[in-house]
Amino acid sequence: MSNDNPDARTGGGVFAIAAFTLWGAFPLYFAALASVPAVEILAYRTIWVLLSLLPVVLVLGWARRITRVFSDRRARRATLLATVLLSVNWLIFIWAITNGYVLQSSLGYYINPLLNILLGVVVLREPLRGMQRLAILVATAGVAVMVLGLGIFPWVSISLAVTFAVYGLVRKKSPVDTISGLFSETLIVAPVALVFLAWLWLGDSGSLDMGPVVDFSDLNLFFLVMASGVVTALPLALFTEAARRLPLSVLGFFQYITPTGHFILAVFVFEEPFTNWHLASFSLIWIALALYSSDAFRNRNRQILEPVT
Repeated sequence: MSNDNPDARTGGGVFAIAAFTLWGAFPLYFAALASVPAVEILAYRTIWVLLSLLPVVLVLGWARRITRVFSDRRARRATLLATVLLSVNWLIFIWAITNGYVLQSSLGYYINPLLNILLGVVVLREPLRGMQRLAILVATAGVAVMVLGLGIFPWVSISLAVTFAVYGLVRKKSPVDTISGLFSETLIVAPVALVFLAWLWLGDSGSLDMGPVVDFSDLNLFFLVMASGVVTALPLALFTEAARRLPLSVLGFFQYITPTGHFILAVFVFEEPFTNWHLASFSLIWIALALYSSDAFRNRNRQILEPVT
């Protein structure tokens, strides 16, 4: 579908808002699973994502696409690397939400687009414009304020930003489409997740009783865990549809909905401490993002106005 179609762009905007809003509400979902260890949530999430995507792959007849992922050397290597990065990102994110680090999660995803610029310069040899350089310097100052003012290194923020940015770079250079990539990545992790869950069940140390006679002490907890597949796959499907309808430069402006949602939940719902040092740090990050966004918008308009030669 063409990005130049006004109706397509309107629909794409709706899909983008829905996807990033759902991602922004993730802390509410994972906070409800705080009684389950992060590694166990990740294992269950892996299985349910696989089960939720399997009907899609079968209905669309994409079995050959999945086979090509593992038969093509380049695609296989990219998928293996993406699997490790995504698993680490998921694990850190789940741990952060269930342990009261939603504010650091928000900071991490605010930093992410600026880290994408750095990766573009270092890895893809893309030129760094003056405004982009200034944005990165201001964002670095924001992180420094948190380190010096609060005496803490925001490792959750940095880890989330780095793993997701590198994951995006790997997926960008990979010849695999989004759904096939996610299914293949999940398929790789699924055996490990099953072994781990089986070990928990056999040792009666899991958070959910999954024996021959299922006795759910908390049925709501079971359904929340089971819903993790749909919770993960739905915003990704909406994002994929938005990406088909919108230019990436436009889609990028919607991505701030997610960390803003995390920020609002952290401060007003979970009531995490938000000091003047936090305000100073986040303010610098927001200024950096404003510089980045204005540069991206101006550069996009310049490209549109330039004559084709």
